[in-house]
Amino acid sequence: MKPEMDRRETFADSVRTPTSSRARLRQAARGGFLTLRGMALPDPGSRFLRCLYSHYVFDDQRREFQTLIRALCDIGAFVPTEAAVDMISGKTPIDGRYFHLSYDDGLGCLYRNAAPVLDAQGIPAIFFVNSAVAGETSDEARHAWDCATGHARPLSVMSWSELKELNTAGFEIGAHTRNHARLSTISRDCAHLKDEVRGCKKEIEAHLEQECRYIAWPYGTVADVDVDSIREIREAGFEAAFGAYRMRISPGSTNPFMIPRHHFEPQWPLRHTLYFACGGMETPTHLPPW
Repeated sequence: MKPEMDRRETFADSVRTPTSSRARLRQAARGGFLTLRGMALPDPGSRFLRCLYSHYVFDDQRREFQTLIRALCDIGAFVPTEAAVDMISGKTPIDGRYFHLSYDDGLGCLYRNAAPVLDAQGIPAIFFVNSAVAGETSDEARHAWDCATGHARPLSVMSWSELKELNTAGFEIGAHTRNHARLSTISRDCAHLKDEVRGCKKEIEAHLEQECRYIAWPYGTVADVDVDSIREIREAGFEAAFGAYRMRISPGSTNPFMIPRHHFEPQWPLRHTLYFACGGMETPTHLPPW
C-alpha cells in the first residue's frame, strides 16, 4: 500500500468545540469520571468478544493510533468479521479475548493513516462506506453527506480505487447506506429504503467485484432502525448488521442484525478507550427481536 500524503487533514478539521460553558463542564466532568473508572480496569482475563468502531485517524493522530493498537493487542486478538459473526451466533466458541474493528463513513484519512498501521500489524478491519460519495457525486449530494456526518469542515472520502486497493490488501468493505441515511425515518418509503440499502450493496459489489456481506446502519442507535429496515437488510442479502451502542455480546442470543459496537476515537485518553474495550459501561443485551 502506498498512502497518498498530498492532503493534510487534522483532528481540528473534524471536531466541533462545545460553545457553551455548560457543555464544556459536562465534557470535563465526563472525562474526570472516565479517568477515575479507567484506573481500575475490568478484569481483562475474562473471555469476551467486543466490537470496536471509530471514524477517523487524521494525519496528526497516527502516533496515538499506533499506541492504542499496541495496547489493545496486549489485551486481546483482532478477528475478521466472519469470525466475529460466528462467535456471536454461537457457531464458534469465545475461548479467549477478542476484538472486531470497524470504521464508519469511509474517510480518506483512514486510507492514509489507519490502514498502513493495521496492515503492518496484520490486524483485520472492515470499512463501512457510503457508496454515493465514493465516486463522482453532485455538490448537493456531497453537501447533504457533510451535514449528515457532522464534521466541522468537509473531509475527503476514499475513492473506489483506494477502496479496491484496501480490499485487495485483505481489508473488508461493508455498506453504510448510499447517502448516510437514517433508516428509521425512510423505512415507510419502500423505494427509498431499497435504494439506500440494496443500492449501496450493489454499487460496492460492482466496483470491487466482490460480495458485500455486512452493513452498519448510520447513526447506530436502536432508534435509527426499525422492523422494516432490518427486514430490508435481511432481504437484501446481508449476513449481519452493526449498530453503535455499548451492550454485552451473548453468544447464541445476540441478534446478528443488531450487533453492538463500542465507540472510540484516537484522541481519547488511552485509559478511557481501554476501559470501554474491557467492557466499561457495558449493559446486558436487551433489544427488539428483529
